[in-house]
Amino acid sequence: MRKADLVVGSGASLEIGWLPILLRKAGNSRIQPGGVGYLMASNVVETLDKPERLDRRDGDVHPEGNPHIHLNPHNITLMAKAVTDRLIQMDETNSGYYRRQNDVFLKKWTRAIERWELVTEPIKDLLIVVHHTSFAYLENWLGTRRIATLEPKPGIPPTATYLQS
Repeated sequence: MRKADLVVGSGASLEIGWLPILLRKAGNSRIQPGGVGYLMASNVVETLDKPERLDRRDGDVHPEGNPHIHLNPHNITLMAKAVTDRLIQMDETNSGYYRRQNDVFLKKWTRAIERWELVTEPIKDLLIVVHHTSFAYLENWLGTRRIATLEPKPGIPPTATYLQS
């Protein structure tokens, strides 16, 4: 962290328990929040599941929304562009290289998404039960429909009675 030029994270308070401590101890002004060397994915994509209220009684909620943006492959495309743009901003001299690498990645990634969407087409509208609400982006992308969550609230283990219900 002391020598880093760029920190990339999920954001939406996912790293709240450890990243601020590392940033503070690093003593590196380049990677502090608000700086050019600080990039959070949750600032690049539209986050899902933003809570209407913040109350610890509602479980382990993320104030800025669900941080698990990587579970929708289209969000990775947005993030790749954001990282490329940030690298160019930080190092204009090598902008051509960053753009070429991004283009190569996006071509491969787009083809992969197309394959995955063909393979997963049959599960659209499938009714699913999940353990934790972290899968909202995957559910959105796949078109599945969550009918239940095993945790009564995010981060709160289910009781036997809750599971039985």
